[in-house]
Amino acid sequence: MKRLVFTAIALSFMVLASCGLEGKAEKAWKDAQKATDLSTQRLKQKEAYAYYSQAYEKAQGKASTKLLNGYLKSAITRIGNYFEERKSATDQQVETLRKEIEKVIKLDGVSVDTKDAYAKFLISVAQNYREKGDISNCIKELDNAKPFSADKSVIEALEAETRIDQGKAQLSIAKGKIEAAKKSRDPVDYINAEYYAKVALHFDSTNADAQQVLAQARKELVQHPCIYKVVIEYSDTALFKAVNSDRVTLAIPAIKTAKGETVLDVKFFNDSWKAINPKPNLFKLVLTNGQEVVADKSVFERKLLEQEKITDGKVTFKGSFSQNDIKVLTFADASDEKTPVITGNKYLQ
Repeated sequence: MKRLVFTAIALSFMVLASCGLEGKAEKAWKDAQKATDLSTQRLKQKEAYAYYSQAYEKAQGKASTKLLNGYLKSAITRIGNYFEERKSATDQQVETLRKEIEKVIKLDGVSVDTKDAYAKFLISVAQNYREKGDISNCIKELDNAKPFSADKSVIEALEAETRIDQGKAQLSIAKGKIEAAKKSRDPVDYINAEYYAKVALHFDSTNADAQQVLAQARKELVQHPCIYKVVIEYSDTALFKAVNSDRVTLAIPAIKTAKGETVLDVKFFNDSWKAINPKPNLFKLVLTNGQEVVADKSVFERKLLEQEKITDGKVTFKGSFSQNDIKVLTFADASDEKTPVITGNKYLQ
């Protein structure tokens, strides 16, 4: 009985302490709203957040809806202030507050207005990434904002605008690269044109001009391995990985047909995480008529190719096919079930 009485008294003190802190938090918040200068406003917002944090912590998971939303409201305001000052989503204070908010924002009782306030903060982070040219993180943050936004159409419109703008910008670069390549005949210029055309299509897959630049570049690059990381300067790592998803780079210096067979001279670059055995059953031709043909034989200078090494060889297919018959030579190694499939594609059309 004494233990029950003691527990009840302790809980009563906790509730009183929480209420006292909550009252101080509410007063500080109202003072912040009444403040006529930014310095006082920020100081009172900081004070409100400090009291709300203590009150929420003392409530030990039993916070009222009012306290929950007050705490989140002050935390979202605080993180917004930090971000406005530092313009960095990776700032330590911003990251710490974001983790704190995201532990709570999905709880029952969080109001639509509170969630929408957090969505607006995430949109501001996305716009900051866009201004810096980090489009992958921009779109990622817009996706993060969607579950909390009261009006998802605003986010969808901003994402569509971002994709269209980036598609146009990347296409402009691709066009410049393909024109330079036509004059220089340098494979490096064609590789750049191919890469930026693929980036443009990553943002707008229906862009006919980008598809045309890509086809022109691929036609000139059949004989050359397009090892992007050697020639492409990039700052958006996520975007580079999305565009450069193949871990095997292929080139076809020559195609010969004789006695009912097609023999492809193949350069094979291994950019994966393991040594690869380029066995014949891993190669396939996709023809322009849609037919698929698995290789019959493959002979390479190195039977087991280590990471970041290149080897030459011949891959033989049954049937007579000219270059105009072949859409793409593919390679796919799915031998390791615990890791992603290692792929390589060389387009001829």
